[in-house]
Amino acid sequence: MKVRDILIRVGCLCILGASLTVPILAVANPTSSRQAFLTASNPNSKINIRTQPSTNPQSKIVCRGGVGDQVDVLNKVRGLNDSYDWYEISLNCPTLAGSQIPLKGYVREDLVKMANFLSGLSLNSPFNSHPVAARRTTYSADEVNRYFLEVALGSEYGSTNARVRKWDINQPIRIYVNRTYGTPTAADEATLNQVVNELKQLTGLNLEIVDRNPNIEIYFAPQYKFKQIEPNYRPLNSGFAWVWWSGDTITKARILVTTTNVSQKERSSIIREELTQSLGLLQDSEQYADSIFYQEWNDVTEFSAVDKAVIQLFYGKDQTGRELIRPGLTRAEVSRILWQRTTTAQQAIVPAKTPIETSTAPDPLNFSLDNSPNPTVVPTP
Repeated sequence: MKVRDILIRVGCLCILGASLTVPILAVANPTSSRQAFLTASNPNSKINIRTQPSTNPQSKIVCRGGVGDQVDVLNKVRGLNDSYDWYEISLNCPTLAGSQIPLKGYVREDLVKMANFLSGLSLNSPFNSHPVAARRTTYSADEVNRYFLEVALGSEYGSTNARVRKWDINQPIRIYVNRTYGTPTAADEATLNQVVNELKQLTGLNLEIVDRNPNIEIYFAPQYKFKQIEPNYRPLNSGFAWVWWSGDTITKARILVTTTNVSQKERSSIIREELTQSLGLLQDSEQYADSIFYQEWNDVTEFSAVDKAVIQLFYGKDQTGRELIRPGLTRAEVSRILWQRTTTAQQAIVPAKTPIETSTAPDPLNFSLDNSPNPTVVPTP
């Protein structure tokens, strides 16, 4: 889940002479704008531009734009009577006389596609994407431990404390593609199969794609349908995973993947991230830009070295075959396990072999001695 829905401050907008208090997401430069286009699932749709970020009767329609019309995004605000965010935009609106007049107004966020950028503004840098840094192949055990604690405890959304929530390692995980609201592309299905196979290799879990009796459902749908599919959906996320658990053991998950305003590469990245997070790694991080857990937008389509180490550690076993990180463990308990293994034995954690092999059993975590002062996480050849 890349775009986090956070209320930063409250500002006051003056619309048609009336003072209206509207929650505003902070922007780095309020005088800046970003080019975008109006969009809709039906290319013949007319899109209403309104005086307020709302569909209530007081929000008058000042212009009706068409799909593909160019606009400038000026700001992002909270909707007055819905769960959506809205964009304040400027555009040249056509008149009956055939001319155009410049206007400002509001349009719902799912009806705007940013030029060369994912729909939605980054909270930290509203008009700039975040390029993926050069991939690292080695990480110290300390780096892996700290990253694990950041992404593996608690969840990004919902009321929850920082405990480990994960699937029973003996529970078959049955994944079903629900086609009620949209159909995956051939590339979507290929990505899903690839990610399932990689996760089986890294975790040892029994994951399979099924056509009945699932405990994970994946929906490919337009983003404006997400709230209808999953009431817990948080607006502005182009991918979303919601899980249910009992006694800290996950029993069910629902995944949403947008079919609008993203490229195929971006969809493949979303599939990889959300399916991985549905296994219990529910937090995002701003630490590594090439990680699938990166908070800001990226379009990575493979696991980084630190991703592999964290995923394998989450479902790994010790040398006696016992589950290393158990459901319900607190941050303090997990920390003791991680730091004890690192500092006492100078142990190196080795991610699964690359490329991913066909075996469903994960490589055991390698706890052999490493006499170097900073043991590293190195993918095996």
